[in-house]
Amino acid sequence: MPEFHPHIQALSSQLLGRIFDFYAHNPDGERHLKGLETTLFSSCEGGHRANPGILLHVCQSWRTISLDRPSLWSIIIMTRPVTSHISRLENWLRLSKSDLLKLQITQTMPHDQTPIEPLREERTVVNAILEILLRHIKRWESITFLLTIGFLPAFSEFPQSQLEQLRSATLDLSTWTTHPEVMDRIFRAIHAAPKLEFMSGSAAFFQSPPDIPDSVPWQQLKGIELDVRVISQEPLTIHYVLAVLAKCPQLTSATFKLDYCQKSSPEAPRTILSMPNLVSLTLDDTSSADVEYVLRSVTLPSLHTLNISIDFESHPTSLTHPISGLLVRSKCTIRHLGLDVQEEKLVELLDLPIIRDVEVLRVGGQKTKDFASLLTRNAEEKSSLQVLPNLEYLHLNYTQDRDGTNRIYAPTSVMNAMVLSRTSLSPPAPGLKTLKFISLRDELESSFPFPGLGDVPPELEVKIS
Repeated sequence: MPEFHPHIQALSSQLLGRIFDFYAHNPDGERHLKGLETTLFSSCEGGHRANPGILLHVCQSWRTISLDRPSLWSIIIMTRPVTSHISRLENWLRLSKSDLLKLQITQTMPHDQTPIEPLREERTVVNAILEILLRHIKRWESITFLLTIGFLPAFSEFPQSQLEQLRSATLDLSTWTTHPEVMDRIFRAIHAAPKLEFMSGSAAFFQSPPDIPDSVPWQQLKGIELDVRVISQEPLTIHYVLAVLAKCPQLTSATFKLDYCQKSSPEAPRTILSMPNLVSLTLDDTSSADVEYVLRSVTLPSLHTLNISIDFESHPTSLTHPISGLLVRSKCTIRHLGLDVQEEKLVELLDLPIIRDVEVLRVGGQKTKDFASLLTRNAEEKSSLQVLPNLEYLHLNYTQDRDGTNRIYAPTSVMNAMVLSRTSLSPPAPGLKTLKFISLRDELESSFPFPGLGDVPPELEVKIS
């Protein structure tokens, strides 16, 4: 096994260990490793491709450091598990020693054309994996279990009062409805975890019609992500959202996946709910009427991040007044803004003076010349310099593509002009910030962004996914 340059060997094992942790546990969309096994069994949250096992084969000193660093092996992410993952899991658990575990299992999401036999094999493997993990249940700190191929016997007698270290739980047991008693046992154990701070899943698991169950530790939660589409038709879904918020005084982050309002909207809110700790609010797959109702019902003085995704509407209502009203009423400053709305409404919102402090913008839906022209700075037009003067990070691929709606239709020349007007190649007026980052889908002409890499300003990072 080769040895490294003396300068690298001179680094302390403690420093190298921290570097190894950073490599293994930080997402890097540009990192591409070959081999199916590497991509399906990793150590990086979010399922990105990283594997500390690679460090074992660099040199003897790196191997020694890696094998003696439990934190490298304590984050275990398995996607569509296969038989070889079982022995690898046992090895990683051994190397992680007594460290707390962050675990993620993502099963195949079946559809009508999915072959039955591979699903059976995967189900058998995942059941064996869960049996192994249950032996270490007292070490669970974070779990993301998307178990979508039906009931698994390993969880039939889920242990109670064992999740003393659990802080985060994300579960998808939507195909387990044939075993409600098992589901109830699992969620009772999770809800009883004394350190639980974050929960994510379908709101059907946290519903006790017609009320919200007191068994859920709402008072101690700091983050929630709930799919509330299964609750009922409007207006009860919106009432559920506000009722959950009212039960979570410590909440700093909330995401609700709503549903399109197909009936009349609820009556105007009678009281305003104040949530002093909420920093981030996301309302996804919803209607403008739903968004308006929620935003008019709350005061969020600490709000920093606001994400809104509107499902297709023929006649959407304007969001200008509810968003402006929320920000004025809350006296808060938005730094991160995500909008997946029809372009007409998008242009209205981005032109609001009250969102001038936005530094990170994530945009979905169609982007035409109207959008690009609005963001283009023109030294001769003072009004153009007042549109998002602090913008530094621009993401043009917010949310998943829906029927081709998340596309850039603006001419390449117009998009180039917009981007370049916000870089050092076109110096803005004093006090205006320049773009540091732009991301987009791989769907444009080869001339965008910019005719050649040599034309990209040195401070601008471009990511095409």
